[in-house]
Amino acid sequence: MRRGYKPRRCMYTVLSAVVGSTALAPYCVYANTSAANFQMREQVVDLVGIMSVTDATAQVSRADFAEMLVKASSWRENPSAIYIRIAASQGWMTGFLGGLFKPDDYITYKDAVKAILALLGYTDDDFTGDLASSRISQFNYLELNEEVTNRQADEVLNQTDCMNIFYNLLKATPKDGSTIYGAVLDCE
Repeated sequence: MRRGYKPRRCMYTVLSAVVGSTALAPYCVYANTSAANFQMREQVVDLVGIMSVTDATAQVSRADFAEMLVKASSWRENPSAIYIRIAASQGWMTGFLGGLFKPDDYITYKDAVKAILALLGYTDDDFTGDLASSRISQFNYLELNEEVTNRQADEVLNQTDCMNIFYNLLKATPKDGSTIYGAVLDCE
């Protein structure tokens, strides 16, 4: 553990701080999310260190999403982590033909779904038929799509979508787990 680093031990503490601070802040409505709910999700995902929403409608690159994945994993404490390499080596994200990662391409919904499910311990063996459709069905079943604009598989995500997906990840139970995924980040 890094010197001076104090782990965030309790998601409820974070949530209470967020709820308290949102009462004083102006509200903005993005997508289909109420202003208070949006602001609470934004602050939780920021306080945990996964991402900061700078432009709610800005599209998210694959490199940025790889960084978010690492920051939402137990690898976040590694100060020399190279986000793309870790995301690829852990199987959260894959490259394209010829071994190219294309870090400047935008992240699609189906790629984000695959990556989040991989963080939760799901593999290709857990799905049958059309893998992308099966993964999206499981993603929806786990309610990881809560507050995410209705996206098609090849549609590009924006920062609001990513904020909501990572917030939902923190509440989800890993495939072989008995506690919420937020425990990985000391947020229970």
